[in-house]
Amino acid sequence: MSIILVSLGSLNKTRTAINGNTKVTSEQTLEAAQEGFTTYLKTLSQPVDLLTRKNEIKHLEDRGDIDTNVTAIKDSLVASVKVTNGAELAFFTTKTGLRVDGWTEINPDTGKTSNKGGLTREVNDTNQSWYKACIASKARNSIYSVFSDPYKDSKSGKTIFTVSQEIKYSDNSNYGAVGLNIDFSEVKIM
Repeated sequence: MSIILVSLGSLNKTRTAINGNTKVTSEQTLEAAQEGFTTYLKTLSQPVDLLTRKNEIKHLEDRGDIDTNVTAIKDSLVASVKVTNGAELAFFTTKTGLRVDGWTEINPDTGKTSNKGGLTREVNDTNQSWYKACIASKARNSIYSVFSDPYKDSKSGKTIFTVSQEIKYSDNSNYGAVGLNIDFSEVKIM
């Protein structure tokens, strides 16, 4: 009888230890997954965050020549597309109706990449969900950008999501937003 009691006691201690170890391992796994995902989000948002700091973006209309500013902005947007896996298009849009786009295209004959984009006037992106979401948003885990839900891009037909961040005037009011459209299949691969 005492052997059975000792065995039951030992079994109970083993079960408790296994449950405790499983809980610790599960918590560690979740923490590591969250840390990895946060790092991934920071990686995706970094080009957008850097764009918000560019003087030509912050002062498109009020400093310097607009054509020179547009060229510099387009070059910065294209650079963001080039360094971000799955990026389709980068853009800067203002509540005053200006939008500068930048992307790359590969020439099928030569295999060379060319920079595309430019200025479009009378564009109203202020009703877009990604635009509304980034206005007055607060940082989370040092990430200032906002990530949209996936949606179908009307031009390419691909499922994309937008990483966007607000641009403010010096008085802290909204001037516009910078964004990066990323092919959602890039996320699925990971």
